[in-house]
Amino acid sequence: MEEDRGSENASRDDFARWVGGWLSELIPYRGAVFGVAAKCTLGIKILDTLTIDLPAHYLQQVTAHAEVGCPVLSHWLLVRRPQYVEAGATGEPAALLKQCGLRNVLLHGHVDAQRAVASYFALFNVRDVARAQWDTLADPIARRLHHAVLAWHDAPAAASAAQTASAVTSAAVAGAPRGHAASALPLTPAEQGVFRWLREGKTNWEISRILNKSEWTVKTQVQQILRKLDAPSRRDVMAVYRHGAAGADAIEPAG
Repeated sequence: MEEDRGSENASRDDFARWVGGWLSELIPYRGAVFGVAAKCTLGIKILDTLTIDLPAHYLQQVTAHAEVGCPVLSHWLLVRRPQYVEAGATGEPAALLKQCGLRNVLLHGHVDAQRAVASYFALFNVRDVARAQWDTLADPIARRLHHAVLAWHDAPAAASAAQTASAVTSAAVAGAPRGHAASALPLTPAEQGVFRWLREGKTNWEISRILNKSEWTVKTQVQQILRKLDAPSRRDVMAVYRHGAAGADAIEPAG
């Protein structure tokens, strides 16, 4: 199976339609969860999920302790091998499946070491014939899904960055404080993403991890942002655009 990024810019609804068009043909299933998670002190923290046709009770139980996460997901992250649980087996995950009327679950994912997160997918009520193909198909499926899952996970931050950058330019044109030029140049989409984290005080290294860029690229874009905003330093950007200076209220994203 070829790795593709056909759904990288999709919304959650677009992703659901995209994945439903090919994944169920490879592994016939009924019910699924796609998500992003990260390791934490107690186990694994679920950062974001998209569920399709699953009982609400099952989701409530699995996400009841968000800092600990799903035991099956935690075990997968530990061993990095495809997981399969039958409702009739022993253990808490199997008992929960049976309680919620689910026959089985197949779970696998892809670890993004650079961003320190993992994307994962869990397919429920999988047909027996598909189970035989699971070990062969799990890795290719995980790779194909990875960029698409991260796309809808990152979409709110990207939208917020775009709104923020627009507000920054407007504030500068209206007369930014502390001597910032009224003729500030607009930020590119890439610079907008960096600016969102720059004003929060993130270092170049931290921004590079968050945005999956090289540290050198981030450093270059930070320099461009400072030039366009006529800001003497990154600390000046933080002081003006984060802490309530004139025009800052319009810059802070809603939420």
